Amino acid sequence: RAVLITGAALERGFMSQLDLTRPFVGLPHLKSIIRIIGKSNLSLLISEILENMKLKVRTLTCIQL
Repeated sequence: RAVLITGAALERGFMSQLDLTRPFVGLPHLKSIIRIIGKSNLSLLISEILENMKLKVRTLTCIQL
């Protein structure tokens, strides 16, 4: 007997599952990114990540003040 779940129940289930895995970024993800962009563009990626982190820190600092 199959049960079809739709609407709000499906969304709640999906969101609870997503919340469990959202914070995970591991070695498999990094290897895939490097394979896609190539090792020669790795410094650009790191630079962009650092800029993004700086922006987030500034935003959080402004919110807390």
